[in-house]
Amino acid sequence: MLYNKNDWPRKTIALQLPRFVPWPPDTTVVRVPKLSLRNAGWKKIGMPVTRLSVKSYVDMETGEIIKKRDMFEQRLPVPSNASLRWIEQLCIVNSLGKKAKELCVFLLKMRNSRGSFVLPLANLIDVYIHRNGTVLRISRARHSHYDLIGDIAAAGVIAQEQALGSLFQKHARLSAQDVLEESAAYYAWPGIFRGRGSWVSES
Repeated sequence: MLYNKNDWPRKTIALQLPRFVPWPPDTTVVRVPKLSLRNAGWKKIGMPVTRLSVKSYVDMETGEIIKKRDMFEQRLPVPSNASLRWIEQLCIVNSLGKKAKELCVFLLKMRNSRGSFVLPLANLIDVYIHRNGTVLRISRARHSHYDLIGDIAAAGVIAQEQALGSLFQKHARLSAQDVLEESAAYYAWPGIFRGRGSWVSES
């Protein structure tokens, strides 16, 4: 039986173009300080690491060129500098202790695109506790892990129980199917299946 290409299901992807884009004549390349790179986890710094410094943006709706300082005054959404944001995130994560850092990395993998997590934070903590198998003294384990959550929150990664700090939030316009597919981050995490395997073998 032959299939026509029009018979296959299609998924429409809506492209969201940014309203404000950098104005090239007012954009320069600057070096990232070595101290910032070391704090972000760089072990060896050979070639200079650079980023873009944007002082003006073009409003794609009006064609107007606006200074960044004026955008702040007018409360317009100033695009974040992705490379600088990434370095700042790494600096914060690397400032945590070993156990808090490992838990923090796990939680960041479980972010959704609405500034929160794919599951309630309490559920994610329980899953993380059981990542290598069933933990019998769950109350004690929860207590110690909530202490780690306190360290993570103090660093600014978590703002509230179900809200990440602004620097670590992800935002995107998603379809209903995209929202469901976000849970793939949870089910694709290998610790989930290692834990379930242990539960099955011990039951």
